[in-house]
Amino acid sequence: MIARPVRYVAALLSTALCALLVAPSAAQADPSGGTVIGTVVIPNPAKRGEPAVKDKGFVPRMRNPLKPPKAFNPIPYLIVVLEGNTVPSVDQEPPGLPVKVVLLGHSFERPLSAVMTGGSVEITNKGRNSPRLHAPSNPDLVPADPINPRGTRLIKKFPAKYEAVEIRDHDSAHLSGHIVGIPHPYFSTLSKDGKFEIKGVPKGVWKVRIWFKDGWLDMREYTVDVPAKRTTKPQKITLPDQLKVKSAAEASK
Repeated sequence: MIARPVRYVAALLSTALCALLVAPSAAQADPSGGTVIGTVVIPNPAKRGEPAVKDKGFVPRMRNPLKPPKAFNPIPYLIVVLEGNTVPSVDQEPPGLPVKVVLLGHSFERPLSAVMTGGSVEITNKGRNSPRLHAPSNPDLVPADPINPRGTRLIKKFPAKYEAVEIRDHDSAHLSGHIVGIPHPYFSTLSKDGKFEIKGVPKGVWKVRIWFKDGWLDMREYTVDVPAKRTTKPQKITLPDQLKVKSAAEASK
């Protein structure tokens, strides 16, 4: 083992300390909080009664007209949100690291993403095209210049609160995704089998709500009693047969 001079070791420690001070901080789960786990159960497509397909004004890509259409899978369009209890001030500040949103060709990896209100969003282009993204409801939200393959675009402060902002491409009718702003970190997307996990939740009784596409899902009320420093029993959230949404204003009545 080669001995290092004291001055050399001190320099390394100083460099590491500076890196820690300037590095962006991610939101840390409250060590005294509990963890909510569960599964969202999707109704059988035959019971759901799929809504009529709206005229999109274009022919969907990669569609074989000889094959019957697949049943709509709502899981990528769902966000589990805890509501109805006190949010500590420390959890009202967005994390330093941005939420990652991935663009794959003519679609987003997830059609619905969630970010804390005031937080940042980094859109990464992993496709071969160079789309010019924009938000119709907020023209100044996304830089308008094209995103080259492997390029990124940063939304520095996402302004929406309980509102899904649509992100589109100026040059393609196929490309569309939504990002919803939530004013606290107690939310989760779903795995392919409908499972979710929310860490660092303050102790107490919380309502379990579901954001679907561009509004709150109209469904029966579920609650969960969150213990301190422990994990809840697995929650089972069964969605209604008909997936209908309410706006934030309607849901607050």
